[in-house]
Parts: sequence; C-alpha cells; structure tokens
Amino acid sequence: TCSVDEPAAWKRLAELHGSSPPPALVAEGISAGDVRQGGIGDCFLLSAVAAVASARPNMLRELFVRHDVAKGVYGVRLFLNGAWTYVVVDDLVAVDDDGDLLFAKCADASEVWLPVLEKAVAKACCCFENIDGGRVEWALEVLTGGLADVREKLLVHELEPAECWRKVAALLKRGDVLAVSSYDDD
Repeated sequence: TCSVDEPAAWKRLAELHGSSPPPALVAEGISAGDVRQGGIGDCFLLSAVAAVASARPNMLRELFVRHDVAKGVYGVRLFLNGAWTYVVVDDLVAVDDDGDLLFAKCADASEVWLPVLEKAVAKACCCFENIDGGRVEWALEVLTGGLADVREKLLVHELEPAECWRKVAALLKRGDVLAVSSYDDD
C-alpha cells in the first residue's frame, strides 16, 4: 500500500518562506535534530540521514556538489548501483492544503538541504512513490558510498538493556554510523 500523501500543489522553496529569512541550503550546520519526516513512508531514508548527520555531518554536506538557491537548482551526488551518480533537481516541492512542505523538512524552516536531498533520492528512483518503504542499509550506501554492514544487528528484544547499550557504545566508539529500523525478514 502506498503511503505517499497527495500534494495540494507544488511551490518553489523560496515561496514557502515569504520574505524572512530567505532559504539557505544549510544555515546552522547539519544535525540529526534537523530531520522531520513528512507525508511519505521514507523513514528508512530519514533514519540513515539522521545517522550520518549525527556521526559525520560533513559527509552529507559534501553530497551537495553545486547549488544556486536563488535560481532553485541543486546538484546532488548519490552512490547508486556501485558508482557515484549526479542528480540535478529543482526546488519545486509538494505542499499540503496549508501551503506547508508535504514531505521531509528541516527543523529550521529556512534550511532546504533535507527536502532537496529527499527529492534527489526520489528522482534517482524515478518518483516519490518508489521511496515509500525501503531498507536503511540501502539508504546508508546511497549516502555514504560504503557498503552497510548488517552483521552487527542488535535485536533489542533478545538483549538485556545494559548489554544493548554496551554494544551501541562500542560501535560508536569504533566510529560506526548507526541507524535503526524495523522490518520483517519475510
């Protein structure tokens, strides 16, 4: 079942902010706290984005190879099918009946890096409906260019809380990017 909300309209990012402040790709830096999910089931992607933002925010920033906020054009680098691929997107975004962003957004409404990144991934996958559900390890590969290692699956229901947190702390100390997801193995 598709869980992508139907847009009421499409607007340029600059139209969403009125006169103050004008949109910026990144205003105060990239962090996991910036990530807000919208009306599409792409939590797998946003979990990976938040994980990379938490561990290596510069890695996300480097995905934006060129941009012109005033003209509304962005070049985004994604790792697809074993190679870095460049995707160009405009700043037309889906909005709801109130004129607010329908899909992913940053906590700071003047920052546009997250809706642009989500749109680039959707374009690379042909449409937003194709990123409605997915695997976090795929999203980590797309964002980092590295193979996601799922050997360290932490099955929380099989561990005592103290043991779970010990393992998480060890992985973080090692410098791993950790993402959380839930899905059936069926």
